Amino acid sequence: HFILRHYGVRDTVRAIRDAQGQLLLYEGSLQDVTNYKLAMEELRRSAIRSQALARISSRLNAQLDFDTVARAVCEEAATALGISTVSFSWYDAQHKCLFHNSAVNLPQESKNWFQPCLVSQDLHTKLTLEANHIVVLDSGSIEAEPFQAVTRDLGFNKIILARLARQSELIGTINLY
Repeated sequence: HFILRHYGVRDTVRAIRDAQGQLLLYEGSLQDVTNYKLAMEELRRSAIRSQALARISSRLNAQLDFDTVARAVCEEAATALGISTVSFSWYDAQHKCLFHNSAVNLPQESKNWFQPCLVSQDLHTKLTLEANHIVVLDSGSIEAEPFQAVTRDLGFNKIILARLARQSELIGTINLY
């Protein structure tokens, strides 16, 4: 009795012998295991996502301060999206400003570039529309000097802003360079 495994099919075969041990026939069955294999692959992908969430949770539980949370979000976004440079900004609705908080893989001097940044009416409209979860800005269209400095000095052509909202209210952006 033995089992052969192939892509999407499982074969089970056994030899049937008479009382003297002579081979009479082979008996077996085929079973389609495609759905099982697809389910196992989805389970593997789900486990990878769960591990990323567990890492974030562990980091947040280790030290629950805002800077650590913002840095963890930047690092995990960079890892998950396979990009090198990410920053995190909070939005102050009263002053219509983005306040840079944390970054991954920006040079140390980049802290000087990120002063509170007044959001133009056009960008504010793009970021506050509930349907816009992602806003892509061409570096030439950016009015705010801090973002202009980053794109100019580091040679980025675009900044992608991922909108962060709570109950449809803009609370910040994750900035992908």
